[in-house]
Amino acid sequence: MSSLNVRTDADMERALQALSAQKGSRTEAVRYALLRTYRETVDSRLGPFVSRFSADEDHRARPRPDAQARSDLTLSQSHGAIVEE
Repeated sequence: MSSLNVRTDADMERALQALSAQKGSRTEAVRYALLRTYRETVDSRLGPFVSRFSADEDHRARPRPDAQARSDLTLSQSHGAIVEE
């Protein structure tokens, strides 16, 4: 694992103080902020693709042939065993 040194300004110190109070340490606050920002960046890049594919019926998930067989099985509440209905 590596370390990172960052110069902070007054705005960053305020943000670090607020996040550190929530996350327990400055390290966890920075880790949280960095990973959250990264996820938001990835999500924003994927957004157009997700929208396009979700609108295209050929790309929607289809039930697998054995899905109906699995849905016919239920958990018996009285015995905790799997039974067919």
